[in-house]
Amino acid sequence: MKTNTAKRRIVETAIGAAIGAAIAGPAGAVAGGVTANAAASRVKNLGARQRRKKRSKPDDGAPEAHADLRRILVPLDLSPFSLRAARFARKWAVRFRAEVCLLHVIEPVNSAIPFAAEMFVLPPPADHRREITTSLEKLARKEFARVAKVSIHLREGTPHHEIALAAKRLKADIVIIATHGRTGLLHALIGSTAERVVRHAPCPVLVLR
Repeated sequence: MKTNTAKRRIVETAIGAAIGAAIAGPAGAVAGGVTANAAASRVKNLGARQRRKKRSKPDDGAPEAHADLRRILVPLDLSPFSLRAARFARKWAVRFRAEVCLLHVIEPVNSAIPFAAEMFVLPPPADHRREITTSLEKLARKEFARVAKVSIHLREGTPHHEIALAAKRLKADIVIIATHGRTGLLHALIGSTAERVVRHAPCPVLVLR
């Protein structure tokens, strides 16, 4: 079965308002529309490891979709932007009874001190890791009280690489990530973590902007 070609119609009103989102499949293949507006009847095709199920209609008359979303990966840098992604993921998790995996990537600090003619990387201080873990635990208790299963994951390295790797190892069905809205020269210089995740993730990626 070619799982990458499987498509799943998801009605936005079934899982909450999807404002300014983009959905892309593995390797950046766009699955459905590029942006999500607050149109009640608009649907998107979401490429994933899902099989089509019979749709029913809720009381409001809008079609309702069922999907095999079992595990949602949410990369967080604990900024207001990433908090938006967390809250959006919460709606999906409640709607589809999915597990939520909260991920924070600690970027290594490059030392300017030469060592054996090469740069070496200092590991993050233990207290910093504890602070991040504590913050994620608080966020999980506050924002995901209605979600049956929430896990916290810390990784060290380049964000887009570690996010894609975590998606593979955790067998995530979708990644929900927010952008910082950078444009112009700054965007050209540093690129977009979200864009790189879309290119490298083994599963569909929903980008909030």
